[in-house]
Amino acid sequence: MNKKIIPVLRALAAGTISAVLTFAFAPQASAAPGADDHTEMAHNSSDARWADHQAKLQAHLDQAKKRLGINAAQQPQWDALVKAMESPIGEIHRLPPDADAATITRQRADIATAHAAKLARIADATAALQAVLTPEQRRTLATMARHAGPHGWHKMHGAHPQGEQPAQ
Repeated sequence: MNKKIIPVLRALAAGTISAVLTFAFAPQASAAPGADDHTEMAHNSSDARWADHQAKLQAHLDQAKKRLGINAAQQPQWDALVKAMESPIGEIHRLPPDADAATITRQRADIATAHAAKLARIADATAALQAVLTPEQRRTLATMARHAGPHGWHKMHGAHPQGEQPAQ
């Protein structure tokens, strides 16, 4: 495969996964007056998924901080990166069941745009952190970024691009 296409495909896959996760973890809309218990159960389930997601993210960030060996002088840049990663993408509204195709597609485009803006904030914070890291920490960060994602490249595709080995 053309080496110029791989980053584009990775970005597209990341955006798709991000949009899917947004819907999976987005809080349910409030129940209308007189709604049955199923709506409340769905809301509670969504809240539980969000809390689980937040706990996993915090554990991942704690592990990354430890692996990088962030020191006191690097802490402000680390905190800025964490803030960017934890920031919401924006409010997502449930569409009515009878929404037309254009409305559905527009909402998906708006969500993708919000995700792109968040990824840009994360990239800026990552660049600021990278600027204060030692060369060894920068190599570790690059390895971590290369294999980032909910399952990592090797688990999703069975092999590493360009023969890379998984981060240990």
